[in-house]
Amino acid sequence: LDDKQNPEETFSSLLKESVRNPSDILFFDDFATFFAPSLTFHSIIPTLKSYLETYRLKIIVAYNTSEFSRIFEQDDFFSKFFTNLTVSETSYADTLEILKARRGEFADFHAVAIDEAVLPKVIGLCEYISSEPYPEKAVDLLDFACVEARLRLSRLNTDIHLTIDDINAVAANLSGIPVSTVESDERKSL
Repeated sequence: LDDKQNPEETFSSLLKESVRNPSDILFFDDFATFFAPSLTFHSIIPTLKSYLETYRLKIIVAYNTSEFSRIFEQDDFFSKFFTNLTVSETSYADTLEILKARRGEFADFHAVAIDEAVLPKVIGLCEYISSEPYPEKAVDLLDFACVEARLRLSRLNTDIHLTIDDINAVAANLSGIPVSTVESDERKSL
């Protein structure tokens, strides 16, 4: 949504379209955003509840385990309409396959060439970044590194290639750990 769109009207339109097309499945990533009182999205919860009571919508929502109790255990309404399914963190090999599959999408979107050889580096540096699970943190690091590459070379009239330096810079920024430390003998102690 941009500043000109009314979130409630846009959300209502989305739900109405889903009612007209019963084969549609709505997917809401980061479902907890809807419940943040300071955000505009909070106002769409009554609309969502109304549609859930009235229509048989197919909805998948994503949230992390800490958000589950805050959302579903505190609001019995949603417990009637959603079933909890825990998805385990992906393995290194699965995360690598996900990055390979999304490499073209990020390359096209950011207009950055991504060599497949940098993908293992992305996964390796993720262990220092956040508590987010794999593959989310690896996908985020790849996305942010593409932005870094684009910004670094946007003024040059040249093809833009994602480099290890771009990935290192973003990983250092996100983790607060200098890349030189991560790359040195101190890596084991970290």
